[in-house]
Amino acid sequence: MQNVQFKIIFRGWIKNKTYTLISLISLIVGLTCCTLLITFVLHEYRIAHSILNKKNCYLVQVQREHSIVNSDALVSGEVGVQLKNTYPEVIAHCAFRNEHLLFSEEDEESEYYDAYSITPNFSDFFKLPLLSGDLRKTLSSPNEIAVTRSFARQHFGIANPVGQSLTLGRYIVHFDGEKNIYQTLFEPYTITTVIDDSQKNFLHFGILRGLPDEEVSRQTGFSFYSFIELAPEVSPTEFLNKIKDWSKEQFKDETIHLKPVEQLYFAKATHLYEDGLIFKRDPSFVYLGLGVAILIFIIACFNHINICLTRIIQQLKTTGIQLISGESKQGIQKQLILETALLVLFSFIISIGIIQILIPHFNTFVTSNLSLSDLYSGYTPLVLFLVLGTIIIIPPLYVILKISRNSLSEILKNENKQKTILVRNIVIAQFTISIILTTTVINIHHQMNFTTHCRPHADEILILGLYTLENATIKTFWDQLVSIPEITHRTMASITQNCTYRLEDLEVDCVDADPSFFDFYDIQLLSGRLFSPGKKGLHEVIVNETFCKKKGITEPLGKSFQVWEDTYTIIGVVADYPRDKLTRQVSPMFIRSDAAGSDRNIIRIQPGTRKIVEEKIATLWQQITPESPAIKTCSMAERFMEFHQEELRIMRILSIFSYISILLAGLGLFGLAWFSVENRRKEISLRKINGATEKQIVILLCTRFIKWILIAFCIGAPIAYYCSEQWLSQFVYKIDLSLSSFLLIGVGATLVGILTVIWQSFKVSRTNPIETLKKE
Repeated sequence: MQNVQFKIIFRGWIKNKTYTLISLISLIVGLTCCTLLITFVLHEYRIAHSILNKKNCYLVQVQREHSIVNSDALVSGEVGVQLKNTYPEVIAHCAFRNEHLLFSEEDEESEYYDAYSITPNFSDFFKLPLLSGDLRKTLSSPNEIAVTRSFARQHFGIANPVGQSLTLGRYIVHFDGEKNIYQTLFEPYTITTVIDDSQKNFLHFGILRGLPDEEVSRQTGFSFYSFIELAPEVSPTEFLNKIKDWSKEQFKDETIHLKPVEQLYFAKATHLYEDGLIFKRDPSFVYLGLGVAILIFIIACFNHINICLTRIIQQLKTTGIQLISGESKQGIQKQLILETALLVLFSFIISIGIIQILIPHFNTFVTSNLSLSDLYSGYTPLVLFLVLGTIIIIPPLYVILKISRNSLSEILKNENKQKTILVRNIVIAQFTISIILTTTVINIHHQMNFTTHCRPHADEILILGLYTLENATIKTFWDQLVSIPEITHRTMASITQNCTYRLEDLEVDCVDADPSFFDFYDIQLLSGRLFSPGKKGLHEVIVNETFCKKKGITEPLGKSFQVWEDTYTIIGVVADYPRDKLTRQVSPMFIRSDAAGSDRNIIRIQPGTRKIVEEKIATLWQQITPESPAIKTCSMAERFMEFHQEELRIMRILSIFSYISILLAGLGLFGLAWFSVENRRKEISLRKINGATEKQIVILLCTRFIKWILIAFCIGAPIAYYCSEQWLSQFVYKIDLSLSSFLLIGVGATLVGILTVIWQSFKVSRTNPIETLKKE
């Protein structure tokens, strides 16, 4: 009996090649995307939780007054020590101190930044997999270090260099009564522990050494990270309320916050270039991946359901004949589920092969380290099993219910009203999702194009990578750049802040501007004047609008303020303008005069001449210093792209999957149109006999599908508008949503529907009605 069922299934596939092919393609594409994204999301979840050793552990953060972000890094570990010594609710404390290490006394410029001194109880807070050694013992020994597997491979060429030695230089500091004195101390260290970092976690380091208790509270100029463990019955909110008064007394202009360690990974970066102890992943990117996986799953599932329904409904009369012939309802139900299961499992096997090919590209795309083994790790197999089970069970469910509820005569009548409503709703749902994704992607594209070109001449401003050579060589090269006619402007000042000062209760960015700064960047004054020539101009500043608002100044011209020992007078005001990430609130800023600017080398060229200019610069550079590496250039548009990498990743992932959703929706519509045409052949033949033209028949067949797509557009457009507005709300500088974007998608979706249906409609309109009626 089982062999007979398999024969019936395979004969059905061969007889209905078009349906089978469409269903296979839809399932393969849908399962590939869905499986990849689900695996990625669960992989990210494991990164966030894999090394946590205890509950109720927190990172101590500090928020300065008038600052909108909490700082992970502290100036010392004193906060954690004081909390541990003062409050019994704190049962443990762990401190990390960043170290800038040197591998050679001769080359003191090659510092290694991913090294940390940590207290020996580190392993109480975090459980790291080890290749060998005892981490607690290593951290308790003064001349022993632990290294990661990746560090070992890079520096020793082997994964486990236990027993080998390294001579490392580190900076030590002592106070001479007036100021801190920094010295470099080189010491030999033995590697006694190797940490297996082949599986990514959210802590980023290469070398660990022990941190003695007496050094935890010492300020060294490097970053500290403090973790505390609260007693199980103590909540962080209660504890923060308890220490509120103590916190104000100890840290007058700072507020202490506690961040659960399980939330450290899923967090937005708080600084422009954040490269500290803690890896971070923008949670919106992960949520987006999960959301897209669900949407692609829905579209693929709907597509498969629609195709299966059209095939199964066509076979209802055959099913009725099987019942007359003695087949049980349970047997037919089993056959329907078996057929769907075979198709889904076959598609899943193919999708696994495709995923193996795509994983390296996907990792580059989302900056991850997925491998095929992640498909079988953690909860991933269970989730994928539920996904496959859903796709297998749902499509035949309609027919199973129809068989179980209806009599044999009702099955043989094959009423179509309910199934037409179901098919219509599925098509509308598919195109609604595609319209939402595609419209949102177009609006994101417009915003990102605006973001990368938010400053005038963004493509013409080139930043030259000259940071490591002697000043005399750079000056010679800089002076000779005037010989290149395509270079129209030069400046040594960067548009981003050069440093940050604290003015009373306000942090203010400072930009050092050379004489060409304002003309180079097309920055216009709202009021006042430019700098005076000579030494007088060195004590003059130009401020932005936010500076005036934050300081409560209505008439800023002529007002003075002091930075350390220097007094500056405000002589002008400029409008706020974007300087780095457009998602950051505009910060108060003042621009001061400096002939050297910020010691950068930036040029502005004629439009469309970048390739020519780069060739001429390379030639000139080789003439001046032939031994030096080639100069790298970066346009301002490219620099603003660097500032918005996470947003660009979101745009790319949405773009790809919106195209996939359109492909799946189009395939589903093609299969439905095919079914519709085949199901209405008798009606079409009768209409032709009664005088209907080919054009009328084509319009008749297309109208229904176009109406469904227009309904989908009416539902999807407002949702897409809301999604776009929500995404744009994070930007300080943003575009206004245009009606044309929505209309373009509406027209595009309608064209996709017409092109999908019209070929089949035109083909059936030209068939001989007599031949069709003979078959009926």
